[in-house]
Amino acid sequence: MGMWRVILMVCALAVVGGDVIAQELYDVRSRRYAITTNLERDEIIEVAEHMDAVFDAYTRLLSGFRERNTKPVRLYIVRTREQYQELLREKGIDGTNSGGMFFASGSEAGLATRHAARTNARDLGELPHEGFHQFAHIRIDGNFPIWANEGLAEYFESSVLVRGRLEMGLVPARRLEEIQNAIRAGETLPFDEFLKLDGATWSERLRGGDVRTGMMYTQSWSVAHFLLHGDDGRYARAFETFIRETARGMSIDNALKSAFQTSNYAAFEEAWKRWTLELTPDARSTARERLSFLALGSEWRV
Repeated sequence: MGMWRVILMVCALAVVGGDVIAQELYDVRSRRYAITTNLERDEIIEVAEHMDAVFDAYTRLLSGFRERNTKPVRLYIVRTREQYQELLREKGIDGTNSGGMFFASGSEAGLATRHAARTNARDLGELPHEGFHQFAHIRIDGNFPIWANEGLAEYFESSVLVRGRLEMGLVPARRLEEIQNAIRAGETLPFDEFLKLDGATWSERLRGGDVRTGMMYTQSWSVAHFLLHGDDGRYARAFETFIRETARGMSIDNALKSAFQTSNYAAFEEAWKRWTLELTPDARSTARERLSFLALGSEWRV
């Protein structure tokens, strides 16, 4: 495990899942997380090492945002879906139809997932995505624009751990094809609507089964990717300024003027479209998608 260390802190017996299965939960402390789990020691060490690297990447990307409290960064990871759902129920949270989530309940804010569906430590499912929401909760207050929050979460979910360091800015072929087709068909949300989406509207569309839901996530990923990497990264510093200004309560219009020196939504949108249509998939994501397809095929082979 190199220089990485995990320290066993506490061992306690707990019933997870009520009538489902009685499991022994124990606490582990990594460099970045206070972890409660029932996985085997070697399993949790691999996951914790990966998530520490993900957290380091969050910190590098938003280096200008400091911790707003010193509470441990909580991560719960249990073996099965039933245990995961019961753990959340005990905290008053409905985890139905989810495989992982960031939650804030009472005085506790944590990240929770189940491990049963993972094929190896590199397959973290929703953890990098939900982990970013947790990081944003720690470093940025509730004024964080929803598209930026979700877009950066999707950005990290697409990342890959390479020799202990997270490789970011990847361009998965299927996701790129989806956003490029939507741009050509005129199906993306106009920026004067998209950039002003609030959390309530976003949640309402999700709950109501709005057909635009998938595009909201894909467009969020694409715009965040553009602002971090477009035109050789020229917008990355302004993007951080935009996040900081909105976090302080500045309106979207004024934050755009302050950070990007413009309030021209149409020109901003055209720059994003032009750059996105010229993008090509990266080799690493393409190889990973092919391997995932082959793995899925082997599961169906008789």
